[in-house]
Amino acid sequence: MKKKLPFIIEFIIGIIFICLGCFVIDTDYYSTLFCAMGFGLAFASGVQLLKICYYEMPKNKEKLENINRENHINNVDERKVFLRMKAGSLVYQIMTFVYLFVAFVFALLHIEAWIIGVIFGLFLLQTFLGIVLYKHFEKHF
Repeated sequence: MKKKLPFIIEFIIGIIFICLGCFVIDTDYYSTLFCAMGFGLAFASGVQLLKICYYEMPKNKEKLENINRENHINNVDERKVFLRMKAGSLVYQIMTFVYLFVAFVFALLHIEAWIIGVIFGLFLLQTFLGIVLYKHFEKHF
Protein backbone atom coordinates (compact mmCIF):
# COMPACT_ATOMS: atom_id res chain seq x y z
CA MET A 1 0.00 0.00 0.00
CA LYS A 2 2.93 2.35 0.64
CA LYS A 3 3.90 2.15 -3.02
CA LYS A 4 0.34 2.74 -4.21
CA LEU A 5 -0.67 5.65 -1.97
CA PRO A 6 1.15 8.47 -3.86
CA PHE A 7 -0.33 7.28 -7.15
CA ILE A 8 -3.82 6.99 -5.66
CA ILE A 9 -3.52 10.58 -4.40
CA GLU A 10 -2.29 11.76 -7.82
CA PHE A 11 -5.16 9.91 -9.50
CA ILE A 12 -7.69 11.62 -7.22
CA ILE A 13 -6.08 15.04 -7.87
CA GLY A 14 -6.30 14.32 -11.60
CA ILE A 15 -10.01 13.50 -11.31
CA ILE A 16 -10.54 16.70 -9.30
CA PHE A 17 -8.79 18.71 -12.05
CA ILE A 18 -10.97 17.07 -14.70
CA CYS A 19 -14.11 17.92 -12.70
CA LEU A 20 -12.92 21.50 -12.19
CA GLY A 21 -12.26 21.87 -15.90
CA CYS A 22 -15.58 20.37 -16.99
CA PHE A 23 -18.01 21.70 -14.40
CA VAL A 24 -16.57 24.68 -12.49
CA ILE A 25 -14.38 26.80 -14.77
CA ASP A 26 -16.29 28.71 -17.43
CA THR A 27 -13.40 30.07 -19.52
CA ASP A 28 -12.63 27.80 -22.48
CA TYR A 29 -8.87 28.15 -22.22
CA TYR A 30 -8.60 27.37 -18.51
CA SER A 31 -11.27 24.70 -18.69
CA THR A 32 -9.33 22.87 -21.39
CA LEU A 33 -6.08 23.39 -19.50
CA PHE A 34 -7.44 21.86 -16.29
CA CYS A 35 -9.08 18.97 -18.14
CA ALA A 36 -5.84 18.18 -19.96
CA MET A 37 -3.74 18.39 -16.79
CA GLY A 38 -6.24 16.22 -14.92
CA PHE A 39 -6.41 13.64 -17.69
CA GLY A 40 -2.61 13.47 -17.95
CA LEU A 41 -2.15 13.12 -14.20
CA ALA A 42 -4.94 10.57 -13.79
CA PHE A 43 -3.80 8.51 -16.79
CA ALA A 44 -0.13 8.44 -15.74
CA SER A 45 -1.04 7.53 -12.16
CA GLY A 46 -3.45 4.86 -13.36
CA VAL A 47 -0.74 3.28 -15.51
CA GLN A 48 1.66 3.26 -12.55
CA LEU A 49 -1.00 1.67 -10.34
CA LEU A 50 -1.61 -1.02 -12.95
CA LYS A 51 2.14 -1.63 -13.18
CA ILE A 52 2.41 -2.02 -9.40
CA CYS A 53 -0.59 -4.37 -9.30
CA TYR A 54 0.87 -6.40 -12.16
CA TYR A 55 4.19 -6.94 -10.42
CA GLU A 56 2.52 -7.72 -7.07
CA MET A 57 0.72 -10.70 -8.57
CA PRO A 58 2.19 -14.00 -7.31
CA LYS A 59 3.10 -15.19 -10.82
CA ASN A 60 5.19 -12.05 -11.45
CA LYS A 61 7.20 -12.01 -8.20
CA GLU A 62 10.29 -13.34 -9.98
CA LYS A 63 10.16 -10.52 -12.56
CA LEU A 64 9.87 -7.97 -9.75
CA GLU A 65 12.84 -9.50 -7.91
CA ASN A 66 14.93 -9.36 -11.09
CA ILE A 67 14.00 -5.71 -11.66
CA ASN A 68 14.77 -4.80 -8.04
CA ARG A 69 18.11 -6.64 -8.21
CA GLU A 70 19.05 -4.86 -11.44
CA ASN A 71 18.03 -1.46 -10.00
CA HIS A 72 20.14 -2.12 -6.91
CA ILE A 73 23.16 -3.03 -9.04
CA ASN A 74 22.68 0.11 -11.16
CA ASN A 75 22.53 2.29 -8.04
CA VAL A 76 25.63 0.74 -6.44
CA ASP A 77 27.87 0.15 -9.48
CA GLU A 78 30.56 2.85 -9.45
CA ARG A 79 30.91 2.91 -13.23
CA LYS A 80 27.20 3.50 -13.76
CA VAL A 81 27.11 6.16 -11.04
CA PHE A 82 30.05 7.91 -12.75
CA LEU A 83 28.35 7.69 -16.15
CA ARG A 84 25.13 9.20 -14.74
CA MET A 85 27.10 12.02 -13.14
CA LYS A 86 29.04 12.62 -16.37
CA ALA A 87 25.81 12.64 -18.42
CA GLY A 88 24.18 15.06 -15.96
CA SER A 89 27.18 17.37 -16.13
CA LEU A 90 27.17 17.32 -19.93
CA VAL A 91 23.43 18.01 -20.10
CA TYR A 92 23.91 20.92 -17.69
CA GLN A 93 26.57 22.40 -19.97
CA ILE A 94 24.51 21.86 -23.13
CA MET A 95 21.36 23.36 -21.60
CA THR A 96 23.33 26.44 -20.58
CA PHE A 97 24.03 27.17 -24.23
CA VAL A 98 20.53 26.14 -25.34
CA TYR A 99 18.91 28.67 -22.97
CA LEU A 100 21.17 31.44 -24.22
CA PHE A 101 20.67 30.48 -27.88
CA VAL A 102 16.87 30.31 -27.55
CA ALA A 103 16.79 33.69 -25.77
CA PHE A 104 18.95 35.16 -28.57
CA VAL A 105 16.77 33.71 -31.35
CA PHE A 106 13.61 34.94 -29.63
CA ALA A 107 15.17 38.39 -29.34
CA LEU A 108 15.91 38.36 -33.08
CA LEU A 109 12.31 37.33 -33.81
CA HIS A 110 10.93 40.18 -31.69
CA ILE A 111 9.16 37.85 -29.28
CA GLU A 112 7.66 39.57 -26.23
CA ALA A 113 10.25 40.70 -23.71
CA TRP A 114 8.77 38.79 -20.78
CA ILE A 115 9.18 35.46 -22.63
CA ILE A 116 12.84 36.22 -23.30
CA GLY A 117 13.17 37.29 -19.65
CA VAL A 118 11.72 33.99 -18.45
CA ILE A 119 14.15 31.99 -20.57
CA PHE A 120 17.07 34.10 -19.40
CA GLY A 121 15.80 33.71 -15.83
CA LEU A 122 15.85 29.94 -16.26
CA PHE A 123 19.44 30.20 -17.46
CA LEU A 124 20.34 32.24 -14.37
CA LEU A 125 18.47 29.82 -12.09
CA GLN A 126 20.28 26.84 -13.58
CA THR A 127 23.65 28.55 -13.21
CA PHE A 128 22.94 29.63 -9.64
CA LEU A 129 21.68 26.18 -8.62
CA GLY A 130 24.70 24.54 -10.24
CA ILE A 131 27.07 26.71 -8.20
CA VAL A 132 25.14 26.20 -4.96
CA LEU A 133 24.92 22.44 -5.39
CA TYR A 134 28.59 22.21 -6.30
CA LYS A 135 29.55 24.08 -3.11
CA HIS A 136 27.21 21.88 -1.06
CA PHE A 137 28.60 18.66 -2.50
CA GLU A 138 32.16 19.92 -2.11
CA LYS A 139 31.61 20.35 1.63
CA HIS A 140 29.74 17.11 2.27
CA PHE A 141 31.48 14.59 0.01
